[in-house]
Amino acid sequence: MQVPEWLRFRSRDVISAAIFIGIGVCVRLALLNLNVPNLEPVMALSLIAGMVMPLALAAIVPIAMMAVTDFLIYTFRLGGQYGIVPILGIAFFVYTGFVMATVVGKALRRRYALKVGNLGVIVFAGVLVTLVWDVWTVFGIWYFLDAANPATLATRFEWQASFTIIHVASSLIFIPLFGSGYMLLTEHKAEIPSSAPANEPGRHSGQVTPDAHP
Repeated sequence: MQVPEWLRFRSRDVISAAIFIGIGVCVRLALLNLNVPNLEPVMALSLIAGMVMPLALAAIVPIAMMAVTDFLIYTFRLGGQYGIVPILGIAFFVYTGFVMATVVGKALRRRYALKVGNLGVIVFAGVLVTLVWDVWTVFGIWYFLDAANPATLATRFEWQASFTIIHVASSLIFIPLFGSGYMLLTEHKAEIPSSAPANEPGRHSGQVTPDAHP
């Protein structure tokens, strides 16, 4: 039985996923010192991962980034402020929200390759999925911290407004940054084998090559 396309991946896809996870963990931890809520790299990396990796592997990227950093944050920095059940419940909304970004990236890939000319469309899609993520996670916070009290839902969204502005700005910064970085690295790698070696077959066999002179 043939393996579905979204489950097939090569060794270089695994390496790319590991690099994405490493960058996400390092940048997210580094940004903690700025103490700016919702300034984070995970959304951008999740979206781009969905565009350049098979979906099954891309979905692991945000989960791994969040799991590693959350473990370090809650173990060494924040502690169990809200208790294990609310933390796990909110984490479900946060993690699945980032997985949504990988699905959006996969959908974008069908029509828009990760190229400079398409970066505006990709950033716009990233902003939209950022807004969806914020709405989704507000419902999670409201459900687990407010016990789904209807009277507090509007207040939760009012409190979220300033954080959403920061989160959108975060996506506007990191999606072009990481997207351009990925394009530069992959384009440079693709150019390496383009120069034919001196002992290329055909150079000594009398075959006409594109740069041969009559």
